[in-house]
Amino acid sequence: MNRYAEISDTQLRGFTHPVELIAKYHRGDPNDLAVGSCCNTTPVDELYQELSTAGLERLIQYGETLICDGDGFRFRNLCASLAAFTEADLEPLLRSMIEADLYEPDFAFNKASKDLASRLLDQLKTDEDNRLEILFALAWTGDVEAIEWCTRQGWQLPAKWTIPACTKVAGWELDSKGARRDLYYTQCYALRYGKSPDPQQFRAITPRTDNCPWCSRPLINLLELGATTLAKLGITGFEQGLQIATCDVCTAFASSLFGELNQSGYSEWSLHNVRPDYLPDDADSWEGLPTDCLHLAAERPPLFAANQFLSTTFSQLGGHPTWIQCAAYPTCPECKQTMMCLAQIDHSEIEEYAEGTYYAYLCPECRVTATNYQQT
Repeated sequence: MNRYAEISDTQLRGFTHPVELIAKYHRGDPNDLAVGSCCNTTPVDELYQELSTAGLERLIQYGETLICDGDGFRFRNLCASLAAFTEADLEPLLRSMIEADLYEPDFAFNKASKDLASRLLDQLKTDEDNRLEILFALAWTGDVEAIEWCTRQGWQLPAKWTIPACTKVAGWELDSKGARRDLYYTQCYALRYGKSPDPQQFRAITPRTDNCPWCSRPLINLLELGATTLAKLGITGFEQGLQIATCDVCTAFASSLFGELNQSGYSEWSLHNVRPDYLPDDADSWEGLPTDCLHLAAERPPLFAANQFLSTTFSQLGGHPTWIQCAAYPTCPECKQTMMCLAQIDHSEIEEYAEGTYYAYLCPECRVTATNYQQT
């Protein structure tokens, strides 16, 4: 009998709300897309945030049981939710993952200690079969020395992956001096459906009077942010706020669309924009995005939406981006540094039957903005 056998599904059913409901959710049929309701009106992410210390400990032990039982699907969902929605100490669970050669969800290793990063590095030296998966987990630890050591090895990674690309998946890179540089703002606020009550400080998707030079469609401001809102993220130097201008059609086909901010924070189309090989001929007739349909809501942990399969909402200001494909931080055309992710808007949260995510970026030193788009 393994040492966690006593933490059984039967005993979990005896727990009180919200642990019981979370356990039911993770025991649900993985093919049932409606299971996220948890047979309860409280969203799963909110249930996690209601957990007591004792409740968190029990769910961590339940995760150990799932590892021992070889139940990878339910374990990954449970561990991802713990890592994203709570500040729980996952060190014991992460150690068990390494012992079982499990490295997903990789972003859970964001909470790993220096000692655990060293263990990952030891695994990396001998386990060629899982090298890429271990590298992603190691990148999430943020251990600069370990990543520098890996870079010096000159490994050939699968699918043309590079170590800098791995760290970007984890939301950071090494700068020119070898120091860690984060690529997203660690303060994070949910964006909820509904008109903004304070349009001077926050508005999403507002019309502009100028047109896209490529498709002639009216441009939009994906975001309008006031100085007080920017200060929440630690961004200064924009006393009159700033705009993130884009074409909602062309940004879906270009690698990135850049804007340039004048001293008033007004965004203008950048001459650095490179027209893609393909654009739809009828873009000017496409229906526009709903306007002024999001408002700034509660603060939440920065990894709250770090994975597209989490049971949560994804529109947010700040926080780690939810990549649908690969990490796609633009490079600032002025200083050539990787731009920081400022916000994202999930199209499905503002319009029925829609999909895809719009991302907004900022290089505050160069006063350059960017947008891009991903979908399945």
